[in-house]
Amino acid sequence: MFAEWAEVLQVLQGENPALAGILAGSSAVSRGDFILINCDNPAFPAFIKQSLHANGLKEIIYNITDRKVRLGIFKPSAAKEPEAADPLARLQENYQTNQ
Repeated sequence: MFAEWAEVLQVLQGENPALAGILAGSSAVSRGDFILINCDNPAFPAFIKQSLHANGLKEIIYNITDRKVRLGIFKPSAAKEPEAADPLARLQENYQTNQ
């Protein structure tokens, strides 16, 4: 868990309201020099790839924590991939769908 995330979001609201809106309801985890952000908003990945938003967020985190960090998108490991279906069954299903 990244304990300062609520404070980061509060400061972000004043500096970048658009990104703050996208990050509403998000959480973050600290892993070494990474801050991994868990955000369900589908616009988040595109926003965080823009240097304006990423650098602004990193600066806010630095001002609060005195740590230089890298940002990443949190991908829960608990969410397992569905088991691979039998390729023959999938082929048969596709065939039946296309008939």
